[in-house]
Amino acid sequence: PDNYELLYHKAVLVRLIGKDMAEAIKAFQQFIAIAPKDHRKIPEAYYEMALCSKDLMPVARISWIYEQYRAGKEAEKLQLPWFLPYKSENIAFLQPTIDMIESNNNVKPTPTNAR
Repeated sequence: PDNYELLYHKAVLVRLIGKDMAEAIKAFQQFIAIAPKDHRKIPEAYYEMALCSKDLMPVARISWIYEQYRAGKEAEKLQLPWFLPYKSENIAFLQPTIDMIESNNNVKPTPTNAR
């Protein structure tokens, strides 16, 4: 379908059922592709896709999860003023993973021969 509202709701329902995360991700991607860029659910769709990936293959897709999180944060900047500040309960579920990723990205390797 090309009704972006229906695509969003389909994606959410498929994710909540929990049987086909790849199908949920596909529906979220279709929603993002056709919805207006300032649609209030665009950031949430990115966070939802990150959660789908976290449930699907948490370790193998860690960089993709982070990319979706960052895309969600960027999409928040396009929100109309009356939807701000943007609130998402999904961020709370993602935050431990995001904190771990950012912590690992900030770790500098310790020299093996410090003499």
